[in-house]
Amino acid sequence: MRLRIGPTVITLLTALQGCAHHTPSPEFTGNGLAGDPSIARLVITVYGIGDDSEGLIGGRMNLGLFNDAGNWLTADDIPFVRVVPTFGHVDTLSITIDDVPVGVWAVSLYHDLNQDNQLQRGLLGLPAEPWGMSNNAIGRMGPATFEQASFEVRSPETKIEIGLWDGLILRDRPESMK
Repeated sequence: MRLRIGPTVITLLTALQGCAHHTPSPEFTGNGLAGDPSIARLVITVYGIGDDSEGLIGGRMNLGLFNDAGNWLTADDIPFVRVVPTFGHVDTLSITIDDVPVGVWAVSLYHDLNQDNQLQRGLLGLPAEPWGMSNNAIGRMGPATFEQASFEVRSPETKIEIGLWDGLILRDRPESMK
């Protein structure tokens, strides 16, 4: 049985156990990884984290990278999971994944402020912690679909930007990105 979770509930607790540390990827070349054009580097810039240069905000960014509508926003079979501390970052955080097969992918993430591996919710089930999806996708009356959040990863490198949402309000892009 699959557990269905929406963008406001991305509780990657099961998937994140043991995934906080990952093995370094192969050497990146200008023509895919180790010369393989079927593998790419994905650079995700998350904006709206605030000023954490003093460590006052804290927490970590929990990210899931999905390649199929069937596993989208589930805790099952997440191809890539990353957990990145936000301490010391101001406004933006860059997350690089070096070993992504070219193709169609979608990202879902949240800023786990209290580091409990669960997206906290407030009234009406709206997220109490900042969250985001690729394409800054947001669904109507529920989570965005894989199609709304999907993008194409191409070799050798693909760069995307994801803004954090406070509930249903998208945070502003910092001046440095305009």
